[in-house]
Amino acid sequence: MLRPVEILGIFLLLGGGALAHADESASWEDSSSLLAAPRQWVSTFGYGSPEDAMGLPLAIASVTRAELDKSEYQNLQQSIRSTPSVGGANAEGIPSWWNPGVSLRGLGGPRVALLSQGVALAPRDLEVGDGANLSLYDPFSVERIEISRGSQAVQFGGSALGGVINVVPRAPKQRDLFGVSVNGRSAFDGAVNAMRHSGLIDLGGQDVALIAGGSSVGSERPVTPGESDTVTDGNYRSASGWFNSRAQLGDSAMLRVRGELNNNSDITLLSRPPDSSSEQAVGGGAEVQAPQYRRSLLSAELSGNNDGALIDSYRSTISWQQAARNTDTVLFPSPLEPISADDTVNTLLWNTVAVRQLGRSRLSAGYELGVVGSTLEDEAESKSSLTTARLDATQNSSALFAEAFIPVSNFELRPGVRLEYLSSHDRYGDFTANDIGTSATMAALYRWTEERALYLTTSSAYRNPTLSERFYAGRIIGAADPGILRGDSGISGERGNSIEAGLKETTAYHSMRLAGFYSRINNYIGIDSQSGDEEGVVRELQYRNFTAVSVRGVEAEASYQVLDEVQLFGNIAQSWSSSAERMDLPALIANYGLRYQQDL
Repeated sequence: MLRPVEILGIFLLLGGGALAHADESASWEDSSSLLAAPRQWVSTFGYGSPEDAMGLPLAIASVTRAELDKSEYQNLQQSIRSTPSVGGANAEGIPSWWNPGVSLRGLGGPRVALLSQGVALAPRDLEVGDGANLSLYDPFSVERIEISRGSQAVQFGGSALGGVINVVPRAPKQRDLFGVSVNGRSAFDGAVNAMRHSGLIDLGGQDVALIAGGSSVGSERPVTPGESDTVTDGNYRSASGWFNSRAQLGDSAMLRVRGELNNNSDITLLSRPPDSSSEQAVGGGAEVQAPQYRRSLLSAELSGNNDGALIDSYRSTISWQQAARNTDTVLFPSPLEPISADDTVNTLLWNTVAVRQLGRSRLSAGYELGVVGSTLEDEAESKSSLTTARLDATQNSSALFAEAFIPVSNFELRPGVRLEYLSSHDRYGDFTANDIGTSATMAALYRWTEERALYLTTSSAYRNPTLSERFYAGRIIGAADPGILRGDSGISGERGNSIEAGLKETTAYHSMRLAGFYSRINNYIGIDSQSGDEEGVVRELQYRNFTAVSVRGVEAEASYQVLDEVQLFGNIAQSWSSSAERMDLPALIANYGLRYQQDL
């Protein structure tokens, strides 16, 4: 049954064409950007400048290439920590050393969508809690990281119930004549004794261009829980390669093909003999090997403009991604028997969007077809070499979605609706679950002046259970606490309802944003401890539905340009939850500082 906000969204969506006034053309200048304005905020199809976020009724921030170059980040996780309401661990689930996870406004794990150039391809089911693994991206390959807080489920499905992190890759330069440029960078981080080497080549002309590069990282002692109190030796190796190309097809079409390969390997930790200070931190002094990760991606995108035709612009993307994890021993083997893990998650996604300009109004519609296959296997280190599957399942998904942009005087309305069908099949237990979900949003923005705007956004989103939440059965790999985790084939999907109100102001010398939000998730899916809390006993954990949880909070951020080279900045966020036992929220997040930059 449709909820009132969904009915309102459909009504305004169908009625948006009646508000046409003047002609305005659409273009695909930056098809991967969430910041592009004035296009609809829940989409990745771009209109106008990607730096203009005043016209978007949501809280959004970005980390640019220039900011990434100023600091030596070991991974993208570190680069977004100063963003308001960004947490460094899953709000639900069991974080691992190498994937601490990301939470936005207290919602993490499978409720934060990780996009790769606007396509939702997070390696779900590879980690307990299904967190977005930002360590599997080469910072040198990234042009910009966009963090959008608040539900965007209409475009990206239920995985965007809490927000979106969009990783925009570097693209080849626009040139009138053929040219070549080469860029290299080496950096040393003494905190973790890490050396990073990166390089790229950018070549091409007006119609065809290519950028390709790679990085290698070597660290003799990675940062781990307990630090020097427990770890006496260790090493970490990371290597990556990537490319991004474009080819002009005629006057109005563009083909983009890109690929990425990331490998994090050679991870070994040796702890001291157990004592009172180290026993709990590193599993009783055992020699352990952390999981090794690999990520591969190949994507092709066709986009174009057809001004004056039935469809003004379009974009169609086919993407494949594989995320894999291998380990010879469980990270904390005691009291579990050592095992070998061989885990693979494949994702195939086809996303197509078409845009029709109706005077000043705009209607966008599209469809998405996806297949996810997860195979997580254990092999016991015994004579029998018995292999068991923790997860062997697939999920087929299909979705239709539509959005509208409707200007009325100083107001801008943005309704949207999504209908999706999902079929999840457990190959190990020969069980199939079919689900239908709807999501809707309604946003309004009032332009008080050119420099100031007020906005109000409401949404109702459906999140289908992940394959792990339904079918997982086995040990927890790569977690800071051993245990046995089981899914629930009869688990229900979540329904998240949220509301947000905010004020934005931007001038030549300062910017400011205030926001307040409230989110309530019914049928919240979490992990419940069944047994084994006493010392020396393996814990039994179970995914299950809880009644409801809610999160409310406020955010404030501001910056002031004191001089051309000097800027003051700061932000603060406070969150509260009705279920402290389920939502591990930081009471207060604050970032502030003085930035000085002198161009040489």
